[in-house]
Amino acid sequence: MGARLNVALPNALLIPALAALIMASGLYTLAARPKGMRAVSSLAHGLLVLLGLLTGFASALTGTGGPVVLVPVLMFMNVPALAAIAVSQVVQVPIAASAAIGFNIFGEIDLSLGTMLGIVQSFGVVVGARIAHTLKPDQLRKIVAIALVVVAIIMISRLLSPV
Repeated sequence: MGARLNVALPNALLIPALAALIMASGLYTLAARPKGMRAVSSLAHGLLVLLGLLTGFASALTGTGGPVVLVPVLMFMNVPALAAIAVSQVVQVPIAASAAIGFNIFGEIDLSLGTMLGIVQSFGVVVGARIAHTLKPDQLRKIVAIALVVVAIIMISRLLSPV
């Protein structure tokens, strides 16, 4: 459903919505005092199902991978940064597969470019995981929050700058 709606809606609507979600999560994470951090497994099953449906829909709708949507949402829900990142990496596989099928049906996919980027990105994931595991939880939470704010600013600035 998200892939079909993505084709119908203009980027001028989708990108600001995604940037707003990312910015809000980053700012909230920077401003909030971490308290009552919770494991993803402690979330109610119904909430997890809803979160999965919304994340999958939003990922296909915005043309992003699952982590772009899921990490900000989990951080907002006080899930520790390392757990949010790890969970988002696991769910990325079925989300990407479903989105690829959807876009193959409703849009266009460049399989050679996607494969090449996927291979290179895999190496980056290994390096990033090693770094994430060496940081203290509060350091990682702040780094992720700052990264979210920076990404949102870049998205907004690209929208506002003339091409």
